[in-house]
Amino acid sequence: MKTATTPGGREFARERLLAAVREGKPHEVVVRLRMLDDADRRACLPVLKQLRENLRQGRPGEFRGQPRLALVVAGAGCQTGAAALVSWLLARDLRGFGPLPVDWILGAMGHRDPQWLTDVAHRLAGHSATAVENHDLIRALLDRSGGPLPDGDEFVRGWVVSQAVGLRMRPDDSLVDRLRADPLTRALVPRLVAVSGVSRELAWTGSDSWTLALPALAGEGVLDRAELLGALIGALVRGGRPAALRPFLEMLRRLAPSDRESKEHLAAWAALAADGPSTVAAYAQEKAGELAATGDLDAARLADVSAAVLCRNEKKLVRTQLGLLDRAMRRNRADVPLLLPVMGTVFGHEDEALAERAVKLVVKQLKHADPACREELAAAAVVLAPALRARLAEVLELPDAVDGEGAEADLLPPPPAPEPLGAPATDPAGIAAEVAALMAGGRSVADFERAVDALVRAAHQDREALAAALTPVLRRQWWAEHPEYVLRHTRIGIAVAAVTGHVGAAEMRLAEQNERHNASLYASVDKVYTARMCEIAWAVIDGLPLPFLLATPDWSDGTLEPATLIDRLAAYATAGRTPAPVDFGQALLRVRTDTITQQDLTAALALRTAEGVRLAEWLARGGLPGRSAERRTGRIASRGHYWAARRDEAPVTRFTLGASTELRRHFPPALAVLGHSYDPFTSGIFWHTGRIEYACAVLPYTPETVAVWRLAGLARDVETDGRLSLGELRALAEAPGSVGPVVHLMLAHALGARHAEDRLGAADALLVLAARGVLDPETLGADLADLIARGTVKITRLTDTLGNAARTGAWGTVWSVLAVVLPQLLASEQQWTGLGGLLTVAADCAERCRPAAGPRGLDAYADRSGGSQAVRQARRLRAALGG
Repeated sequence: MKTATTPGGREFARERLLAAVREGKPHEVVVRLRMLDDADRRACLPVLKQLRENLRQGRPGEFRGQPRLALVVAGAGCQTGAAALVSWLLARDLRGFGPLPVDWILGAMGHRDPQWLTDVAHRLAGHSATAVENHDLIRALLDRSGGPLPDGDEFVRGWVVSQAVGLRMRPDDSLVDRLRADPLTRALVPRLVAVSGVSRELAWTGSDSWTLALPALAGEGVLDRAELLGALIGALVRGGRPAALRPFLEMLRRLAPSDRESKEHLAAWAALAADGPSTVAAYAQEKAGELAATGDLDAARLADVSAAVLCRNEKKLVRTQLGLLDRAMRRNRADVPLLLPVMGTVFGHEDEALAERAVKLVVKQLKHADPACREELAAAAVVLAPALRARLAEVLELPDAVDGEGAEADLLPPPPAPEPLGAPATDPAGIAAEVAALMAGGRSVADFERAVDALVRAAHQDREALAAALTPVLRRQWWAEHPEYVLRHTRIGIAVAAVTGHVGAAEMRLAEQNERHNASLYASVDKVYTARMCEIAWAVIDGLPLPFLLATPDWSDGTLEPATLIDRLAAYATAGRTPAPVDFGQALLRVRTDTITQQDLTAALALRTAEGVRLAEWLARGGLPGRSAERRTGRIASRGHYWAARRDEAPVTRFTLGASTELRRHFPPALAVLGHSYDPFTSGIFWHTGRIEYACAVLPYTPETVAVWRLAGLARDVETDGRLSLGELRALAEAPGSVGPVVHLMLAHALGARHAEDRLGAADALLVLAARGVLDPETLGADLADLIARGTVKITRLTDTLGNAARTGAWGTVWSVLAVVLPQLLASEQQWTGLGGLLTVAADCAERCRPAAGPRGLDAYADRSGGSQAVRQARRLRAALGG
C-alpha cells in the first residue's frame, strides 16, 4: 500500500480523503484511502462521524454529489473493528435501501487480512434484514478471503435471489447453465430445500425453472442424486403450506425415485401419507402402494399406514387407500386377518358413500377372516348407519353384536348450568394480579366482576395498601401517561387510576367531557361498564369509596339472587350510604325474577328506603318489560354503513327494536340509552356490543334485545365471508332469558359461516339451545331456507355444520331442522349445489331417529331419472322413512 511518509504529506492525504467525501465522490474515496496507513485511517474516523451527524441534522450545504455513499465507502476503509464496520455499512441513514457497492467496498478494504474479511462476511450474513440484498458483497469477501460459507439461511436465500437477478440482467442465460457453472451450487442446493419460506424466492425466477433445473443437474451428476432426494423428502416431512411445498414435490416427481430408493425412505412415506398436505400425502400414498405391490411394504406396516390415512378427511385419499388394501388382500389372502379390521376405521366417516364402500369390501373378504377379525369389525360397526349395520350383521353371523332396528334417542349435552361467582380476593397482591390479567384481555365476565368487587372492597378498607400493589400494574399500561384517554380505552383501569391517585377530579372531568363529545357517534352496551367504573372512581376521588357493589352477580351468567340484593341494600342503609345510580340500576337488571317469593317482596319493603320500594315494585312486575322486535326485509341505507354496496344492495332480513319506556324514564343515562329504538335499515349508528358475553351480563334476561343489536354485524360478516366471534352465539344460547326469532336468525346465519371454526361454534350453540329445550326447529328451518334462497347461506357449508352436530348424537334435533328446510329445496326447479350432501345428512338422521313422515316433495325428487348423488340420497332417505 502506497502511503504518504512525511507528517505534512500524511495530513494532506487525510484532507484529500475528507474532501472527496464532502464532494460525494466514492470512487475517489477509494483512491485516497490507498494513500493512508491504518493510523491515518483511524484519525479520520472522528471527522467521518461528525460528517455523518451533519447529514442527519439536515445540513447538506457542505456536501455535493453522493455524500452518503462516499461516507459508507470511507467508513469501510477506516473502521478497524469488524463489528463496528458492519454497523457502519448497514446504517440506513447512510446507504438507504438497496445493496452496498461491492467494488468500492472491496477496494476500500483491500489491505485487510483474509481472516478479518471472513469475519466481516459472516457478520453481514448474520443480519437477516440485509443479508439477502448484500449477498454479492458477502460472496465477494469470501472469494477474496477463501473462508468457509456462513451457516445462516439468509445467505442461501440471497444466493437464490442473485440467480434471479442474474437471469434478469442476462435473459439469454438459462438457470441450468448458471447453476452448472456456479461453484456454490453443490454446497447450497441441499441447504436450499431446508430454508424456511424459500419458495417465495424460487418464484422470482419461476418455480418451474428450479423444478426443472435441479433434477436435470442431478441427472448430469453435478448434484448428488441421493443427497438431493433426501433433502427434498426431508423438506416435505418438515411440512408447511401446500404452496410452499409445491416446488419440492414437483422436483421429487421429476427425480422419479426408484423402488430401491423409495424403500430407503419408507418411514417418510408413511409419515407423509398420514399427516402431510393432501397433494403430498397423495404422492406418498402412491409410493407406499408401489412398495406394497413389490412386497417391500409388509402387511403389518401397511395396516399401520392405512389406519392413519383412513382417518383423514380427504375422500380421494380414503378411497385410494381402500383400493390399495383391497388389492393387497387379493394378492395374499393370509394378510386378510391383519388388514381387514383396518377398514372399520372408515365406518364412521362423514361420507356415507365411503362407509358403504368399506362395508362392501369387508363383505367380499370376510370369508378369509378369523373370529378375532370378525369381533373387531362387529365392534367397529356400532358407528355405521342402521342400514349398513344390518347388512354387516347378516354376514358377520353375529346377530347380537349389531342392532339395526329401533330409533336412537338424541345424545345432547347437559343443559348449561351457571356456576357461583366465587369469593373475591382479599390481599392487595392477589387483587393486583387479577387486575393485571384483566388488563391483558381475554378474561370472562365472571373474572371481571370478581376482580372489580375485590378492588372496591379493598379500596374501602385500605386504599393505601391497594394503591401500592396496583401502581406497578398501572405503569405497564400505554395510556398511563394520557389520563384523558382513560375512559375511552379502559374498563377497570378507570377505577385503578383513581385508587392509585393517577387521575383526580380535573382529569376525570376532562375525560368525561371528551367521552360526551364522542357519545353521539356510538350507543354501546360497553359504556355501561364505563359508567360503573366512573362511579367507583368518583367515590374514591371524593373520599367516600363504596363499601361494595350492589350489582356484583351471584352466578357466572351475570344473574343476582333477590335475597342477595336485599341484604346488600340493608347493609347500605345501616351504613347511611346512598347506592350509586348505575350500580343500583345494573343490579335491578340482573336480579332474578323467576324465583321471587312473597318473603322477598316483604323483605324489600321492610328496608323502608326508596331503593327497597323500587326493588319490591320491580320484582312484583317481573323485571324489565319485553320490547317489540319486528322482522323486516329490505335494503340497508348506505348512510353509516360502509358495507351497504355489497351485492348491489341486495335485500336482507333484519329486526327493528322498539323503545323501552322503563329504561328511558326510570334508569340513569348510561342505561337509559339502551332503551332507545333501533332500526338497522335507517340508523347511521352502529351498536357496538363488544364481547357478547359482557353484553348479555348487562341484560341477562333479554338476550333477544342484545341479538337485535348484534345481528347486523354478524349477518354482515357472514354475507362477506368474514370471521365471527366463536363464543358470542353460545353466550346468547346460554343466557337465562328466553330466546326467540332474533337469536334463531343469528344462528341461521352462523350455521352457514365460511370458516370451519365459526361453523363449529354455531353447531355448539344449536346443541345448547336444544339441550335447554328452547330450540324452535320451525323458525330456524324457515330462516335457513330463506337464507339459502337469497344466496347468503351455501348448502355445502350448512351440510358441514349440521353433519357435525348430528354426529355428536343429535340426530333427531338436526332432522327436525332439515324437515323444514328440505321441502323448499326439493320443490324448487333450481339445481342446488350441494343438495346431495344435505340429503345424505338427512338420510343419516332418518335412519337413526326414525321420523314418522318425510319432507314434502321427496317422492317426486327420488323418482327422477339419473344417478346423481342428490337423487341417490333422496331414494335412500325415502327408504329410511319406510317408503
